[in-house]
Amino acid sequence: MDLAEIQESPKKALELIQQLTGTVEKRDAQIEQLKDELRLALHRKFGRSSEKIDPSQKDMFEEDTPSVEELVPKEQISVPPHRRTKAGRKPLDPSIPREDIIHDIPEEEKLCRCGHMLVKVDEVISERLKHIPEQIYVERHIRPKYACKNCEGS
Repeated sequence: MDLAEIQESPKKALELIQQLTGTVEKRDAQIEQLKDELRLALHRKFGRSSEKIDPSQKDMFEEDTPSVEELVPKEQISVPPHRRTKAGRKPLDPSIPREDIIHDIPEEEKLCRCGHMLVKVDEVISERLKHIPEQIYVERHIRPKYACKNCEGS
């Protein structure tokens, strides 16, 4: 309906206004419903979720029910501490004789890039049990670690 038709027939214009007003009211109601649904969804997602008692409702539960302190026995129960077992292999018996094999780097490689000599700072020891018929011993492989005291590099 255009402007000329509305000017010619006020009755049609009134019907159009009523129709548009009804449409606007329906959309307003739908918008309010969607706002309520959004508010509820946001509350479910981000709102408080614990089941705490509202202070105004405390009187509901204050009957002759025993408290938690009355229900729990007062005697102490002691539980022994738990000890975890260490991961990895157990060390070999120290009474077994050992044969040391040292895997050292050549003297030329003990010179640092800065020109100073590397100093032994640690060593890695790995033990392997060897069994030769009628003879048992532990073969120890020792690998020294070197570092330069001057530049603290390796």
